Amino acid sequence: MHTDFITSDIFEIVDDAIMSASTIDPNIAHYPLCEYLLQSVFLRLTGYQEQKLKCILWEIASDDFDFRYKYLNGSFNVGECSRLEDKNKVYVILKKTLEDKNHIFPFPDENETNIQISEIRDNLISKFETTIFRKWLPRDFSRLIDFSKKIHYRDNGYFTVSGIFGGDNSLNDSFEKLYRHRNRCAHNLLSYQSNIPKLLDITNDDGSDNYFTRILLICMIDNVFTRMFKFYVNNR
Repeated sequence: MHTDFITSDIFEIVDDAIMSASTIDPNIAHYPLCEYLLQSVFLRLTGYQEQKLKCILWEIASDDFDFRYKYLNGSFNVGECSRLEDKNKVYVILKKTLEDKNHIFPFPDENETNIQISEIRDNLISKFETTIFRKWLPRDFSRLIDFSKKIHYRDNGYFTVSGIFGGDNSLNDSFEKLYRHRNRCAHNLLSYQSNIPKLLDITNDDGSDNYFTRILLICMIDNVFTRMFKFYVNNR
């Protein structure tokens, strides 16, 4: 029932945003739209992913009645599927479900992992490269490029048996910043908090705390679940 949604491409939301903003004149008078539009896109992406993971759980519950009981009585709790910890719970249960069916998911090797990362990075950069978003935020776009170049295969890293981002502390820490910003936007916390970063945060900025990089991380996670679920559907 949810298969089409779960296997859909998250980049469609990015495309919609770029198309919607394409009619805006790139002048200083429209710059105040920047935060408003990017925050809206960001929340749509996070919400899309949270719903996708819940749908995956329900699909598993439709096949596995023991898991359905745990899921419905609350003993398997993932909240809104917004935290990385909760996303990894879905990751683990999907992997375990496949193993119980004697279908071991073929995790990508070093070459395939680097290809997937490059495809996501290049796709995102090419989409934003000629948009008004890049013109509004050239420094953040440059940081996206610098940050993305550091992402590559590593043992127990991205898309491995140990978790979505595995032991890659850079990606884990970057997602934690993403999660905090998600909460600030979703609960309108900026309405009473000053939007002035601490000097320490500015000093330690590794290029991950901006909308372009947040979108990159969300797309990387979506790639994991889309590929795993397609394998699940093919081996039901």
